[in-house]
Amino acid sequence: MARSQTKRSIDWRIVVGLVMVLAGGGGTLALVGWMDNTRPYLTLTTDVVEGQTLTSADVTVVDLHVRQGSVPYVMASDRELVEGARVTRSLSAGELIPLHALGSPRALDTTTISMALNAGGAPWLAPGARVDVWMSPTIEQGQYGPPRIVATQAVVSGVRSEEGFAADPSVVNVDIRVVRRDAPAIIGALANSFPLHLTPSHLSEAQ
Repeated sequence: MARSQTKRSIDWRIVVGLVMVLAGGGGTLALVGWMDNTRPYLTLTTDVVEGQTLTSADVTVVDLHVRQGSVPYVMASDRELVEGARVTRSLSAGELIPLHALGSPRALDTTTISMALNAGGAPWLAPGARVDVWMSPTIEQGQYGPPRIVATQAVVSGVRSEEGFAADPSVVNVDIRVVRRDAPAIIGALANSFPLHLTPSHLSEAQ
């Protein structure tokens, strides 16, 4: 009986050893397979705002581990998709470029308008923000009519503070990208010195 128990004990140690070897080998193969399953994708080297045109200088290549199937981002082999394309939403530096965020230059019929505003320090006024543009027309000397919206869902593409010794810290120069049909009203307001104001777009807040 003692010999039978010893033999049975040795058999179990062999079985356990074989299982550990097989498990270790399978884990190594899985790790090697995971490391080999990489694909080169494009990532942004700088922040971009909605409507901005991309160039090859705005992207770089990174290797991305892909578990299964395809990832809906722009691969390095598709760099030609980026050159001259306009992004349909704002993206940050280091972010992968979603395929659905690329649009043709003609698909976004926009233009950029610059204006000086007394809005220094507004935390929401930053590149990439969506804003509504309000105008108050002059009804007579020194008096203005009720404000009305002349552009919705404009995109802030740049914010710059005034510089120089006499610069007013409350005044900032803002670049906004608007659809072309809204541009005449804004340009007309600037030409006639009508007050213009920006407010955060409610649609962007809802998103």
